Amino acid sequence: MRASLPKLLVALGLLCMTHAETIWPAARSTAKPWSRWWWHGSSVDPASLTRQLEQFSQAGLGGVEICPIYGVNGYDDREKKFLSDEWMKMLHHTCVEGKRLGIGIDLTTGTGWPFGGPWVKREHTSQSISWKKPAEASMTNAQHRDRLMAVKRAAPGGEGPVLDPFSTKALAQYLEPFDAAWKKHTPSGIRAQFHDSFEYYGANWTPEFLPEFHRLRGYDLTPYLPALAGHGEAAIVERIKHDYRLTLSDLHIRYMQHWNRWSNHKGSLTRNQGHGAPCNLIDLYAAADIPETEAYGGLPDHHMPMLQMAASAVHLKGSTLVSAESFTWLGDHFQTAHADLKAAADYLWLSGVNHLFFHGIPFTPNDAPWPGWQFYASVNMGPHGGLWHAMPAFNAYITRVQSVLQSSTYDADALVYFPISDLFQSARGQTMAFTMHNIEQYFGKHPFYQSAVALREAGVQFDFISDRFLEDAEVKEGRIVLGQQSWPCLYLSSTRVMPLSTLKKLVKLARAGATICLEGELPQTVEGFHRFAEREQQLKQVLAEFSWEKAGSVSIAKLGQGRWIRGAKVKDLLTGAPVARESWQELGLHGLRQRASDGMRYFLVNRSDRAVDGFLPLRGKNFVMMNPLSDHQQGLAQKKLTSRGAEFRIKLLPGESMILREHDETQSMPAWPYRESIGMPQLLATEWQLEFLQGGPSLPAARKLKQLQPWTLDASDDAKHFSGTARYRCTVVMPDEVAQRYELDLGQVADSAEVRLHGKPVASLWARPFRLVLDGLLKPGENVLEIDVTNVAANRIAHLDRTKQPWKIFKQINIVSKAGKPFDASTWPTRPAGLIGPVTLQAVK
Repeated sequence: MRASLPKLLVALGLLCMTHAETIWPAARSTAKPWSRWWWHGSSVDPASLTRQLEQFSQAGLGGVEICPIYGVNGYDDREKKFLSDEWMKMLHHTCVEGKRLGIGIDLTTGTGWPFGGPWVKREHTSQSISWKKPAEASMTNAQHRDRLMAVKRAAPGGEGPVLDPFSTKALAQYLEPFDAAWKKHTPSGIRAQFHDSFEYYGANWTPEFLPEFHRLRGYDLTPYLPALAGHGEAAIVERIKHDYRLTLSDLHIRYMQHWNRWSNHKGSLTRNQGHGAPCNLIDLYAAADIPETEAYGGLPDHHMPMLQMAASAVHLKGSTLVSAESFTWLGDHFQTAHADLKAAADYLWLSGVNHLFFHGIPFTPNDAPWPGWQFYASVNMGPHGGLWHAMPAFNAYITRVQSVLQSSTYDADALVYFPISDLFQSARGQTMAFTMHNIEQYFGKHPFYQSAVALREAGVQFDFISDRFLEDAEVKEGRIVLGQQSWPCLYLSSTRVMPLSTLKKLVKLARAGATICLEGELPQTVEGFHRFAEREQQLKQVLAEFSWEKAGSVSIAKLGQGRWIRGAKVKDLLTGAPVARESWQELGLHGLRQRASDGMRYFLVNRSDRAVDGFLPLRGKNFVMMNPLSDHQQGLAQKKLTSRGAEFRIKLLPGESMILREHDETQSMPAWPYRESIGMPQLLATEWQLEFLQGGPSLPAARKLKQLQPWTLDASDDAKHFSGTARYRCTVVMPDEVAQRYELDLGQVADSAEVRLHGKPVASLWARPFRLVLDGLLKPGENVLEIDVTNVAANRIAHLDRTKQPWKIFKQINIVSKAGKPFDASTWPTRPAGLIGPVTLQAVK
């Protein structure tokens, strides 16, 4: 008996009951994943560009960001000079083909990173200043250096010194060749220009620094240069250094604003990675149309607030997109599986991101042998990276989640003050570069960041806010308002230094009806050096207005229509202050709440190693559960009423995620099919046939298996070295009476699987748990089950290195390991591959 189409779709995970249309919001191109696209040596050609763009479109990518980089040995004759007529023709071809295929195009404003090139004049290069004898610091005995570094990973025609990142004059000169190239060959369809993370190493000065400092800070720095060099009374040194650091921050933000205006004038947006800069990160991220963060290496929970700063900038200014450089060095080359990628994508979304950029895909010409061209850093997400087979299914997952995140807005419970002056006002060091690699050095030690971590752990959603954004805040009906966004309260951690204007603003907001939650003590001093004694007196006058009354675990100071609530720790404020929070952490889940015009949206993830099955209070009357691995699977969540209000049953296996959408109870909706087991799982211990379908270096011979085990345990070398796809086939004999639904559990899979039953596709499984429900598909008697398993490319790459084949042919850094050493896979142990199991079948209701 043949399965009906609806039943087949149920088993595919594409349908829950009889809903035929997609349940997800219409996906714009930005909802699909985009990728950085490295052009090695700009050795591109029209045919190969078209072929790769077609591959990207077929796999479900929404766009690319072109980044020209160093070349490939043996292909020098194909290199094209950056911004040359020939190069611009390749860009034009890419834009035309991108439009045809629905692929968006972003472009790095330069080659490699950061900004720089051969046309940068010496006076416009990155610069530094230091002194051998701090006590005698002046401009006459200063050690001044320029041309501090060359562009990293530059492409032909882009090699040269790095630009001064604090000078708009230097930037204007840097952009002149782009203006000339655009005038001669105007490309159409550049969605955004891109600036990578701040890697202008050593830059701490600019020729116009002294007059700009005087203009911005109100006094001449020259007499105080010894303090800038660290000489003198610590209380004065820290104030001078604060003003110096704040001036660098202001100048770089102005630099990025100039770039933004230039790009907008050409009809393009901007994407900027603000991290790494010695700046107020909130204001710097906000200077771009699309702020971009990144996750580098691991996925620690305590790094999430750092990533969240980019999202906060978007929420504060009321825009939509928050992008992220995704999967950089998530694992070593060719070792990362889709299950690892899903965990990283979930992590980024939980940190406020809604626009993923793969890092990345190298351009590979049509005639390049396997494994094609490679970038020096992982993860290669392209056709030659070993992950392409399951990429359409993975990209579809990303698109579904991001379609929800982009069509709703983050629903914050609080603002958290970002105390940049308290960070900057320190006598130690000189510049403060806030990178993804030194979170513990600056942010991690400060109460504001420790409080942010504690608030996340307690289920409180928040946005960081800077002094500049706070200036524009108002109060309406007790909520703090910026544009169309509003927040119930503002959270202020123990901050020693605060601008007087900021404290006055907080008091003004409270008088207008706002709630200010204070952890610890009020600020003790004002920022900076200029007329600080006078401002200190004003600060004391403001502090004298506070009169605290004890109220349980907190103290309250009433000011006008609002109040300040003070507690010793976050837990005290959560008990004594009206700070709303979620309870997903009680079940061991991570979550995100967003608001749409028709109600709340939740994104829940089980990042633990244990199954979760419990009830969770949510902010709504009814919720529909939507499986982001499916186009159609949805159902009404089971509900119960408790003293905490409406609670909804959440059942997630390790690694699973779920979208919940608030539902109008007047509209009918079938119940969510929670899987309940009937009886014990039955081991499929039948004989398996194994056939290798595609891959290399060669196809091993077909074989019969008495029991499942990694194909890499086979005695033959060709199986140990093989990377590609193999098909497992067995016959499942069912009794005369079969249940309607069975759960098929594949056990351990290395690394992704496609399931077929009776010769028809059933599901693509690429992340844990490797399980699916077969609804009405198993029949009495014989059932032919086929499972196509694809492994990552690690074993084949190791074989290349063991046999010393010349595939690492790239200039400059070539290709390196995650540890930064020259890449060598010859010593890698054989990575288990195949259907490892155990494979079980269990009736479910």
